[in-house]
Amino acid sequence: MGPWRFWSLTRPELLAAIRGHARRMQRSHEAALVVAYQQAALTRAKRMPPVQRLLAPARTRKDTPAEMERRAAEHAEIERLIGDKPGD
Repeated sequence: MGPWRFWSLTRPELLAAIRGHARRMQRSHEAALVVAYQQAALTRAKRMPPVQRLLAPARTRKDTPAEMERRAAEHAEIERLIGDKPGD
């Protein structure tokens, strides 16, 4: 942020910018820790896992039809409480 931008900010805008920067720094630090942890774990592995397994996207479970119905009912209830209707 340049000086011209800094001096044009209100106090709430400046605090929001500072908090946003702090969150970005925290996420960056956490990502570096995860990489360091994974690197340490791989150096201790007896056999290296295939690179395709390391690069594969995380597996997610499929919702059952009952779970999808439950979520749809929850969504409808939230829309009813908020007063939002799809397409409005």
